[in-house]
Amino acid sequence: MTLKTLAAAAALSVLATAGVNAATFDFSFDASGAVSGDTSITAVGTFDIDVNPGGSFSISDISNVSIDVNSESFSPWIATDLDFTYGFVSLDGLSLIFSDFFAFDFDQSRTFGCTGVDCGGGEVGNLHSEPGGDGSFGGTAFFGDQATALSQFVATAQISAVPLPAGGLLLLSGLGGIAAFKRRKKRAA
Repeated sequence: MTLKTLAAAAALSVLATAGVNAATFDFSFDASGAVSGDTSITAVGTFDIDVNPGGSFSISDISNVSIDVNSESFSPWIATDLDFTYGFVSLDGLSLIFSDFFAFDFDQSRTFGCTGVDCGGGEVGNLHSEPGGDGSFGGTAFFGDQATALSQFVATAQISAVPLPAGGLLLLSGLGGIAAFKRRKKRAA
């Protein structure tokens, strides 16, 4: 096996694993920094984003949303037909930044997030009760500016630990391959 063959095989293996994979993000929101409104709004949860690191994501890239707002669970996620850009995933794939127009829709009347008009004026944390008056939490927090409002939405990727036995086997197989390559090269000389 030539060095060119080994390089081609390595490149193919990298390309084969370079597809888009959904990453699960932990989500949180804290309105305690708001200048007025309901500063008690908090939210925690998870969602998946199906986009490569460094890319932008839209509503169609988000799935499996599960958020608790002020301890009330909101699910399932209902994707609407508006497919605008929600934000950008960092180059390392570990965090994301929301744009100035997004909302998590859970049914026809309950949403949590920041709409285009609201976020532009620094108003976020909109959550409305259903028409039937089921007691769903509703509230709005007002921030001084858009950047501060959006910075309250934090999402970080869940990182799964690499098992040491698998890492050790990978290291040993790599070292064995290098040794075999050197031995074969020495024999040919």
